[in-house]
Amino acid sequence: MAAVPGTTRDFFELVKAIGESKSKQEEDRIIADEVTYLKKVCPQPSKDKKKMKELVVRMIYVEMLGQDASFAYIKAVELCASTSISQKRVGYLAAALCLSPQHEFRFMLVNQIQRDMNSNNVLEISAALAAVNKIVTEDMVPAVIGDVLKLLRHEMEAVRKKAVGAMHRFYQMDKTCLQDHIGKIRAALCDKDPCVMCATLPLFQAMIQDDVSAFKDLVPSFVSILKQITDHRLPKDYDYHRIPSPWIQMNLLRLLALLGKNDQASSEGMYEVLVDVMKRADTGINIGYAIVYEVVKTVTTIYPNAVLLDAAATSISRFIRSDSHNLKYIGIKGLASIVKDYPKYAADHQMAVIDCLEDRDETLKRKTLDLLFRMTNAVNVEFIVEKLLSFLATATDDHFRTDLVGQITQCAERFAPSNAWYVQTIIRVFELAGDKVKSSVAQTLTQLIAEGSEIEAEEDGEGLSSDDELRTEAVENFLDLMVRPKLPEILAQAVAWVLGEYGFLSTSCSLEQIMDKLCQLTLQCNDPLTRAHVVTAISKLVAQNGGCPAKVLAFMDRYSRSVNLDVQQRCLEFKALLKHPNTLVEVLPVDASCEDIEIDEGLSFLQGYVQSALNLGAKPYTPPQHDDDEDADEGHSAKLKITPYAVPTLPAAQTNNMVAMAGLPGAAFVAPAGVNNALGASPLVALGAQSIATSQGNNLIGAAKGANAVWGRKPEPAPVLAPTPASPMPVQQASSVLNSPAAGPYGSAAHGSSPYGNHTVAPSAAPAQPQGPPAPRELSEKEKQAAALFGGLGAGAAGAGRAAKPVQRRTVGPRGSVTAAQEPAVQNAAAAHTQDDLLAPHVESVPAVPVSSLLEMDLLDAHLPAPAPAPVPAAVYTPVAVPPAMPVAPAPAPAPAPMSAMNNISSAFADLLEPNQATSSAPPVAEPTANVKPLVIVTAEFGKRWGSTPFDVKLSIPVMNLSTLEQLRRAVPATYHHVESIPASLEAIFAATMTSTGSIILLHVKLQPGRRAVDIVVKSNAKEICEREGAFLAAALTSFQG
Repeated sequence: MAAVPGTTRDFFELVKAIGESKSKQEEDRIIADEVTYLKKVCPQPSKDKKKMKELVVRMIYVEMLGQDASFAYIKAVELCASTSISQKRVGYLAAALCLSPQHEFRFMLVNQIQRDMNSNNVLEISAALAAVNKIVTEDMVPAVIGDVLKLLRHEMEAVRKKAVGAMHRFYQMDKTCLQDHIGKIRAALCDKDPCVMCATLPLFQAMIQDDVSAFKDLVPSFVSILKQITDHRLPKDYDYHRIPSPWIQMNLLRLLALLGKNDQASSEGMYEVLVDVMKRADTGINIGYAIVYEVVKTVTTIYPNAVLLDAAATSISRFIRSDSHNLKYIGIKGLASIVKDYPKYAADHQMAVIDCLEDRDETLKRKTLDLLFRMTNAVNVEFIVEKLLSFLATATDDHFRTDLVGQITQCAERFAPSNAWYVQTIIRVFELAGDKVKSSVAQTLTQLIAEGSEIEAEEDGEGLSSDDELRTEAVENFLDLMVRPKLPEILAQAVAWVLGEYGFLSTSCSLEQIMDKLCQLTLQCNDPLTRAHVVTAISKLVAQNGGCPAKVLAFMDRYSRSVNLDVQQRCLEFKALLKHPNTLVEVLPVDASCEDIEIDEGLSFLQGYVQSALNLGAKPYTPPQHDDDEDADEGHSAKLKITPYAVPTLPAAQTNNMVAMAGLPGAAFVAPAGVNNALGASPLVALGAQSIATSQGNNLIGAAKGANAVWGRKPEPAPVLAPTPASPMPVQQASSVLNSPAAGPYGSAAHGSSPYGNHTVAPSAAPAQPQGPPAPRELSEKEKQAAALFGGLGAGAAGAGRAAKPVQRRTVGPRGSVTAAQEPAVQNAAAAHTQDDLLAPHVESVPAVPVSSLLEMDLLDAHLPAPAPAPVPAAVYTPVAVPPAMPVAPAPAPAPAPMSAMNNISSAFADLLEPNQATSSAPPVAEPTANVKPLVIVTAEFGKRWGSTPFDVKLSIPVMNLSTLEQLRRAVPATYHHVESIPASLEAIFAATMTSTGSIILLHVKLQPGRRAVDIVVKSNAKEICEREGAFLAAALTSFQG
């Protein structure tokens, strides 16, 4: 083999020897010889730059193979000053690879980089810009950023492109360095060369992620660029498999997703181009699929549009049903992004998801499990958790097991159908991966076992309540776990607490046997906290047993000499209490974990001791006096004030409204039990539970136990609901839709669920059919799994899932009593529900049209252009006009609806109005209905009646003077009782009744400030009542003047 031209024979032999070495030892010997040679040659003065270049390359080899060559770094710095471009590049390369960020030689290169960037030689400028990205540190940015900014206007497009890349690198190091130069970056986006424009996109993406509002005005520019690309305006050099600039398209789609998130105005400007991009990219090749997937991600991120969502779901369906695992993978990922906010789209892919779940491809299987986690609801939680547990039992990857444990525990806490199921699931998780379970999960488990779920204990034939059965089952399960040779520490602590509290419920072991097992448990555990839990548990069992076995006494003697002070103190306290059996029983009562402890804040039990000390001549206690200097300082204006603000009070108007709602003149309003007051939390919600750690020396259960806590945890903040998809046609007049009793977005009779409390609703009787329905086909095993998996995801789901029963919780006060916070289970469910939207998010229905016409449908009330013809050579890329950098003002509010639109609203309901309610050119004035009066009910009762009320009318009414819930309450006639409001989602519910017939009228109102409209739903027992009240309310809300 001959030497490579431009290299010496020695260098060629070095590379050959390294490549042919048979072992690491032989390679190390070769490199050690090379280090010796370099140390001998480098100090010698040499004017041959070519020889120096080879030495620097050999130094890079030495560094790459793990040896220190810092003695030759100075040669790399010297080579950067060479006039030869190849030598300069090698010098910059060696400096970038070998010099650490804190190395002082980097600062020696700053002047050389500045000289090269100001050179007239384009190659030297390019070499310097390439070196800037690797050599310059955050401290050096101010020294070189000025020269880089000048190069943004260089005549060569390659230089401008490299300068933009350097600015991106500067922004990554220091996000404040571009504050005064945004205009120059915007100008680079308008560059006449597409490569420079493309280089700015990653920089804009980084800046938009940090501050979206400052770049909202760029949406039209990005849309224009994307449209030109899809129209083949760029040179053919940018095409890849006949797809124009696919990577630039994907970058632009990511930018549009960032800018359109939660912004309806910006998103509406993207709808047309997104449809066009999706249509043109669907060519059947992989790069086209990549663009379609990016469009799907953008569609699910921006403000939703029903047509785009349907088109995205259609594209996803082709991916999932493909034979390629790669396409199935992106199909599952795309479906997960859609299902997150719109679960109904998953129902059409039941069998495909099941197939992916059973596929042999491990990556595809894991991604499908992630999809299942996102699809979990109260109906399919048992099936999905069982699947996750089966994968947890066979998984070996630690990170995967950790993720599975987190998903299982989260699903169980959010959607558990019963307390018993939750306890069984968590115990099984402990069995399979106890070392991966967080301590908070064990705390939740023990708290649930302690609190139970029933308001009133209903005993069975054996004298045990359901809560006692739950605790007995937990005790037996934990006793079975103790036969294992090693338990995780957190599980051992949970076992000790449960057995100490409820070991007396065991039917398989006596108290002495349980104490013996707990003594053996300490031999397996190394954590002193676990031993402290065991000591406390044994103390409780001794108090319940009435005597202390000799083995337990020996155990306490041994650990009373423990080096851990906590364990030692607990053992000594137990030995002291053992001398006074009555006191031991009183201090450690049976099943007292939820009792309150009465705290004597005045320490009255010390009065005798104090008095005896005073009688003996002790000096009385004198409180410390305030220092005059400190008092003077308090009035100093410069001192920081840390006094908290006073608690805000309600305005008089709201207070009067609350008094009126209570029906008691001058009396304070008290929310009904189990109902959260939208204007402030009721003091009755707080429970008087305390920490078991405080009362019994155990810290497994937290102190705060709110009435609305789910599985013992504090309520999570109300989730941000996905916005309602924008209708493809603008709403210009109120629409009235009458739904049948068995269907509707506000409660499905088929599934027996209601948004106000999950109450089962019997479907209305269907008319007699001349022929009976055909016998149902027996489902296959796979179809049964799909029915269990997709239950509760909409009408398309296979099989009707059962509605999950709300889990009842109880609050235990002093032993044997029930506190005032106890309430019916349905009210508990309603109280917890007030954190969420009053009604499930309503996706406006879109008429069923063929998929081909979906993509052609007009999104902005204008016809889309026909598909672009074959590329025309004359069509060239046109730089976009970008607004100059300036403070971005907030988007203007939509113009108020014209009066003519309101007149149209009135005329639309003319046929529904009474004769004395005829409309005119002026806004209608609502007249109250004589036989309607307020119906005073709570949210839980409202939810029950909502699901069982058969007829409804839905209206969307443009309004001018309604923007707040307070205005809405004043606009709704006084004949309707205000039940509840949710400020987070701008919704309220009202109720009324007909005095003549007793028919109820339920009203749900949702403000839409973005489009100056109000969406209302009126439900009643008769269709004519819904129509009449809908017209009456439409007139009342339209005529409201604030």
